[in-house]
Amino acid sequence: MINIFQIISLLGVFIGSITDIKSLEVPDWLNYSLIALGLGGHLLWSLYDWNYLFIMKSLIGFGLSVAIGLLMFYTGQWGGGDSKMIFGLGALLGLSWPLQWEFYSNFLVNVLFFGAFYGLIWVVAKGFMYRKKVSKLFKKYLKSKKYARIRVISGVISIIGLVIIYVIPNLDYSFRIVMTGLLVFLYFMNYVFIIVRAIEKVSMIKMIEPEKLTEGDWIVKDIKIDGKKIVGPKDLGIEKDQIKILIDAKKKGIIDKVMVKYGIPFVPSFLFALIYTLIYNRIVLFSFL
Repeated sequence: MINIFQIISLLGVFIGSITDIKSLEVPDWLNYSLIALGLGGHLLWSLYDWNYLFIMKSLIGFGLSVAIGLLMFYTGQWGGGDSKMIFGLGALLGLSWPLQWEFYSNFLVNVLFFGAFYGLIWVVAKGFMYRKKVSKLFKKYLKSKKYARIRVISGVISIIGLVIIYVIPNLDYSFRIVMTGLLVFLYFMNYVFIIVRAIEKVSMIKMIEPEKLTEGDWIVKDIKIDGKKIVGPKDLGIEKDQIKILIDAKKKGIIDKVMVKYGIPFVPSFLFALIYTLIYNRIVLFSFL
């Protein structure tokens, strides 16, 4: 049976999905409300029942979600709004101690599955829309020394790996086949990576004027004024005060435009994962086993 925290989560993710698709933003008021409702609601539940396990469950879920959200943000997989959304869901849905497979852990794994599938579709669609520019930039990247070195290194690793698994005697045949596939896959992932970088450069990174910045936009490079850092890619999205500083700097002729990365609206993948987990409460991959 669905509980109140799951209903709030579903409503929050639904609203977040709409705003993310429309404006590539998830408002802070929504994410902070989810965090407050999750921690506050479980605290009241603990006080009412005089049982610390409810607030502990919320804190554990929140703590794990912060770790996951920051990891995904700093590796460039999610934007600040996506990461804050998962903070709120962690506080609302929580995890029991000792850790075990339950609703929220199933949801997190499903987010990775739906997110990967959703992201792949989005990247392919973007690549098709900008195919001429992407093709041109892909050829340019292939000729660059940086990506040539990466291909050489991965190629050497793959060849050494293949030699090792076929020289070592008495290795299981199926193991050799699987490892061969993985090593070949490792090498060709270089080309996939280059294609994704080309798509990102063509369709997701833009130079815009400070006046057009909105709260939560992802700044690509550190912006410094008089040697002081104002905002950069390590921030969880640009804030209103920082936008004001950049607008004033433009008026003074210090800066002209700002490089911003517009990522994939990932919150809809949270919605798909949450709906699936609410219906089946299991990891989606198990449905194919």
